[in-house]
Amino acid sequence: MNAGLGIRIGTVTAVAALDTDPVTSVVKRSALDLRPGAAPSLADLWDRSTRHLISGFADRVGDPVELIDDDGRSHRAEDLYATATRALVADVSAGVDSSPSVVVTHPTRWTAYTVEVLGEALDRAGLTDVTLVPESVATMRWLEVTRGTQSDGLAVVYDLGATALDVTLMRTGSDAGVVGTGVHSQEFGGAQFDHEIMQYVLDTVSGSQSFEFDPFDPDTVGALVELRARCGEAKEQLSYDTSTSLTVDLPGLHTEVRLVRSEIEDLVRASLLASIGVVRDAVAAAGLEVTDIDQVVLTGGSSAIPLVAELVSTELRVPVVAGPRPELAVAIGAAILGSD
Repeated sequence: MNAGLGIRIGTVTAVAALDTDPVTSVVKRSALDLRPGAAPSLADLWDRSTRHLISGFADRVGDPVELIDDDGRSHRAEDLYATATRALVADVSAGVDSSPSVVVTHPTRWTAYTVEVLGEALDRAGLTDVTLVPESVATMRWLEVTRGTQSDGLAVVYDLGATALDVTLMRTGSDAGVVGTGVHSQEFGGAQFDHEIMQYVLDTVSGSQSFEFDPFDPDTVGALVELRARCGEAKEQLSYDTSTSLTVDLPGLHTEVRLVRSEIEDLVRASLLASIGVVRDAVAAAGLEVTDIDQVVLTGGSSAIPLVAELVSTELRVPVVAGPRPELAVAIGAAILGSD
């Protein structure tokens, strides 16, 4: 039997997982390198460069307005999505003896038309034997394998990514499936947290040292972009460690700032508490009560922040399930579906 290979392409990150023991995974930035004369590839996760990179396609599938690359070439978003899929398949399956069974996930909220458009793009890219499944379905398959067969009940998939929060209700057990339409909110996400951390760092260094910088100077703009990326790295580090150091390198200033997890939690606590309102909205829209929830499953890279599980459990008074790396759960579930 061929191993399953699961794909999840988000706004900021793209993940592939191969159903091996242990799981083989690749995490890339959702930005395609299309420089002439080279095979298309996805940028490394913390690659800061922008030259020859094109991004923003994951949220534009089915949009008739094409994206333009640095060389002036136009691309349909779904074709870029398919190209990214091919690159991920090549990356994660290198050295595998037989061709894996590929399962590509898509946001549960997508319409049938959008899913069809992506399927046609995958066909054009030569990926004709690919199965498309909603991300929430892949998540529930991951749950079954990691936590055992699920009895009849109601699970909430809380997917906190880089730029948005998706909440989907899922029936488990004999009547398994999606309940209602779910809720998509762009008010919450890791990018927002990165901005809050960067502002905190700037306030910290300006309070301890006297310096001024021109926010419109190109060198300053580039340095701030770099600082924000470092804040994102620090946020991820603090999901697993209790403290870390961050280098601040701005015109006229070079210093180190020590960050501890509790400081970051204080910065994002209000946003995370507000995000739980999205869960309540999704439950109410489905004609259900919060007391009907049996468990909440955390996915998405920003769900790795320990405070997420703590607040969701405390506020909703339900068990919370999360893997050691929530950003991999969807792709792993899809890979398992490919092996089934």
